Amino acid sequence: MAGQAQKTKVEKGEGAGDIAYKNFFEKLAEVTTGMWIDFGAHIQKSKGENMAEKLEEASKSFADIMKEKLDKATQEATSGIKKQDDKIAALEKGANEMKEKLSEVEKAHADSTKENAALKKENAALSKKVEDQGTQIETLKKETEAVTKAVKETKQTTTVKKTVKNDDTKGTL
Repeated sequence: MAGQAQKTKVEKGEGAGDIAYKNFFEKLAEVTTGMWIDFGAHIQKSKGENMAEKLEEASKSFADIMKEKLDKATQEATSGIKKQDDKIAALEKGANEMKEKLSEVEKAHADSTKENAALKKENAALSKKVEDQGTQIETLKKETEAVTKAVKETKQTTTVKKTVKNDDTKGTL
């Protein structure tokens, strides 16, 4: 697997930083394995020659290769972290926008609830007024019926009295 980056499967509950660090250490292990192979190759080349000199040269070469590969792995990990940070920032921005919209909806709902309560109160007052007017109408109907009845009785009484008066003049009842 030397020379190839191994991607870590995202486990539930892991954050972007955890994943980036896992990827970094996997890359580091891969690079380190590759460096030991390179170091071994340098030592193989130096067989039969001045070992101390060749070993020092191989160590310097190994250190340079190791530094270069570690720098590259660090740069890739940093880039991955930056991408994750950008995604997190975008998600936070979206969440804040949703919170603002939710706040607006909650305010509109509260205003609507207040307005609805005021309308219910006004409706109750109008219903009471209509009920009172209905009662007044019923009272007026009863009074009208009583007056109508009294008028009819008065007419009948007047007619009877007139008839009786007329009969008195004739002398018979």
